[in-house]
Amino acid sequence: MQIELAGKIIQVQPSKRNKRLRMRVVPPNGEIKLSCPDKTTRNEIERFVLSNLDWLERATKKVKVPEGNKSYVQGGNKFILFGKPYDIVEVESKGYSFVIGNETCILGAPKGATREKKKEYVKKVMKDIAKKEFPPRVEKFEAILGVKCSGISYKFTTSRWGSCNYNTRKINFSVYAIQKPLEYLDYLVCHELTHIIYPNHGAMFKAKLRSVIPDADRIAKLK
Repeated sequence: MQIELAGKIIQVQPSKRNKRLRMRVVPPNGEIKLSCPDKTTRNEIERFVLSNLDWLERATKKVKVPEGNKSYVQGGNKFILFGKPYDIVEVESKGYSFVIGNETCILGAPKGATREKKKEYVKKVMKDIAKKEFPPRVEKFEAILGVKCSGISYKFTTSRWGSCNYNTRKINFSVYAIQKPLEYLDYLVCHELTHIIYPNHGAMFKAKLRSVIPDADRIAKLK
C-alpha cells in the first residue's frame, strides 16, 4: 500500500510477522518504507508518521543525492541530458535562449543577468523537455499495461525520480530524471504505472515489470 502524507510518498508494508511500526529511508533514491503489523489502521500509520517527521526529514537529507543531479542548476557547469554531459557556454544576448549542440550548450542571457535568473531559465528548459518526453511514454505503457493514470506532475525533487499515488492514480516525475539515459525513462514510466496495479514492490510487481521491461534490474542501476 502506498500513502501520501506531509508531502511524502510512503510505501506501507503490512505483515503478520511485524510486531511494531518501523520506518526507514532507503538509498539511493530516498524511498520511504514503513513496515507495520498486518491489522494496523490508516489512522495509526498517520499518527506514527506525523510523530516522526523530524526524524524522517533528517534521514531523507542523509541519503546520497543521485549523481545525475550534479548539473548546472545545482551549481555545477555541466548540463546533463539523457546521460550525456554538455559543457555550458554562456553568451550575452537580448533575451534568454538555450541551444543544445553536439558537445556544448549555449546559454544566452541579457547583460547583468544574475546566476539565479540563469538557473531558473535552465530549469524551465529542463521542465519543458520533461513535459515533451514523458507523456508519449506514459501513453505507450498505459496501453501495454492496460491501465490509465489520472494525471502527471513534474517536480524538481532530488530524493527520488518518480512516484505513483495508488489511490488517486496520479504520477509524479522528477524533472531531473531527464538526465538519465533514455532507456531509464522507459523503465521509470513503466515502474510507476505498474504501481497502479501493485502498490508495493513485491514479487507480483517485479514479475509484471520484468514482463514489460525484461532488463529492468540492470536499467534501474544506471547512473
